[in-house]
Amino acid sequence: MPSYLQDYNVYSSSIFSNNMITKYLIENFVSYASLSSHFKKAILFIYAHHEPCSYEEASKHSCWNIAMQEEIAAFETNNTWVLTDLPSQCQSYQMQVDI
Repeated sequence: MPSYLQDYNVYSSSIFSNNMITKYLIENFVSYASLSSHFKKAILFIYAHHEPCSYEEASKHSCWNIAMQEEIAAFETNNTWVLTDLPSQCQSYQMQVDI
């Protein structure tokens, strides 16, 4: 990363394994102390929400299975896609996307 962009890194250095040092950690500047207890609970609920990073992880939870079924149903209803077999002359590849 160019040195002039170092101040814009908002992630905690503990996230990175390559000993990256963040000059201005966001947790040093953000405080929830002045929020009402109701709003604080809402913010913490949003923070605590975890989205799965893989199908294997998502498929273990009924809420994500329902969401996937609804998404596929919407694709089929809207004729957004057609499921087909892979042609015999083609080879499939697996790809992992790290977010």
